[in-house]
Amino acid sequence: MAEIATSNVFVATEESVEIYGDKGTAILSGVDLASRDFASLPFLKCYTDDRTRGEWQGSMTVPYFQQGNFHQQGPLHFIDCLRSGKEPVVSVAEGHKSLLIVEAAYRAARTGQLQKPSI
Repeated sequence: MAEIATSNVFVATEESVEIYGDKGTAILSGVDLASRDFASLPFLKCYTDDRTRGEWQGSMTVPYFQQGNFHQQGPLHFIDCLRSGKEPVVSVAEGHKSLLIVEAAYRAARTGQLQKPSI
């Protein structure tokens, strides 16, 4: 099960991406413009079920936003790929998978039942 929440009214949140699973949790901060200036190290924190409750493991991962790479980097990368003939970092197939997940979410909302993406 997953939930994606986004809004243009979020002022800022240090934890920008949160992933919860039955074996652990990963929280990534500082990945949006609103929280970029006040997010603190470690930006990526992980908790797994083999750790003491409340004990998080930090990672040296630094989000692109902290490196000064913002939304315009995606289109610039695409233009570079068109000019150079290089393959994009994210393929059309990966984009298609995202679309299938969104379509499954719409089917679930329409039917009231869990839907499996046709990936």
